[in-house]
Amino acid sequence: MTRVLTSWRGATQSGHAVRHKARARSMLFVFGLTVLARVVYFIVLSPSMPWDRENLPRNGYLQIATHLVNGEGYSTKNLLTYYPVDNVVPTAARSPVPVLVFAGALWLLGSHWYYPLLLLAFCLSGVVAVAAYWIAGRASGREWVAVWTGVVFACYLSEMLVTTTYAIASEPLFAALLSLYMVLFVRSVDRQSVSGAAAAGALLALAALSRPAVILLPVVSIGWMLLRLRTAGIAMSIAFSVAFGALLLPWVVRNYRVFGEPVVTTTLGGFVFYRHNGMIEEGKYHPGYSLPDFGVKVQRLTDGVGRPIKSFTEPELSALLYAEGQRIIRKYPWRYLKLSALRTVWIWYNENSGRGLYAVQNFLIYLLALGGLFYALRSREPVYLLLLAHIAYFVAFHSAINVQYRFISPIMPYMILLAGLPVYAWKFGRALDREPAVP
Repeated sequence: MTRVLTSWRGATQSGHAVRHKARARSMLFVFGLTVLARVVYFIVLSPSMPWDRENLPRNGYLQIATHLVNGEGYSTKNLLTYYPVDNVVPTAARSPVPVLVFAGALWLLGSHWYYPLLLLAFCLSGVVAVAAYWIAGRASGREWVAVWTGVVFACYLSEMLVTTTYAIASEPLFAALLSLYMVLFVRSVDRQSVSGAAAAGALLALAALSRPAVILLPVVSIGWMLLRLRTAGIAMSIAFSVAFGALLLPWVVRNYRVFGEPVVTTTLGGFVFYRHNGMIEEGKYHPGYSLPDFGVKVQRLTDGVGRPIKSFTEPELSALLYAEGQRIIRKYPWRYLKLSALRTVWIWYNENSGRGLYAVQNFLIYLLALGGLFYALRSREPVYLLLLAHIAYFVAFHSAINVQYRFISPIMPYMILLAGLPVYAWKFGRALDREPAVP
């Protein structure tokens, strides 16, 4: 594997310069192809999909951004972004990084935000594709595998659907931040760079402030760093942790001052937890209650404590819903384990990914990735283990809470990378087991 990395990095200075220019061209190509594919996808499907100005904003991000620009603070007219209230109230239901990005766009663009923000989402997919290209090249040592990963992701239909449907939400920005974190993290460990580790921690914190699912991911990151570097990784781990915590701190302080509670991520945790797990009380194992059905259940809970929904703060309502979800799980632990086990399979096929050409493409990627797992483990390349640990983290985390394909989409570039390994082995006659030719 050392020879593989030598091949990727270049054996001579002049050869490295040539390869650097070639890879820069490849990255530009992958970025352009990704953006172009999504523009074409949007144009072709626009007549049949509700991607207009009214439907594209999702989950209250743009509404909160509008209030921010209008001087009303980080606020909303919907408690937890789902329950209307009589006046504007402070909120922490949606993560701050996407809201700040959209607020900046609204401040610059005014009412002409629709196409620019859509294009921004497509460009963020391009960033993911370029990062996937780099990671694939670093892990495999093969330019062919790097190009495969970038190009297949550029043409990945399920991600196109998620990015377009949730363009004015957190998904595209989160995926880009997570992919850039991965690049910086791998480079920092390769170079044993304390400053690089701090930068990677900061990027992961920004990702956590876009979607809270990665709030526990530093455990995986630091564990892998210490496993690779032993005592040499201690200073890097500290730098990573300090940077991660420092980026989270302002949001925590803001929430403590507003709500009297140090909310680390969002106030939507109880809502999500109960909505996607409470149905086991009825012996059901579908992905979760529909919003109208869940609204009835929330109303019953708030009536039971003698308070209307509008009188709650977001942390209070979240705590009430979280406690109810916990009560149901404690009462039916085996049903919860069954639901979580089912979600480890459903997570790959649920919402936004499982029909027609989407299903065919996903099936081929999953099947090839299963074969690629053999080559990844056989190579003993530590970066593959890091990618597999991230895949396992995302699957385990969402299997325990809720299951929607768009939450798993950010790790699909790594699945595509794994899927490319058996294709490369077949194309070049198991060349993965031999030293590659210098590109």
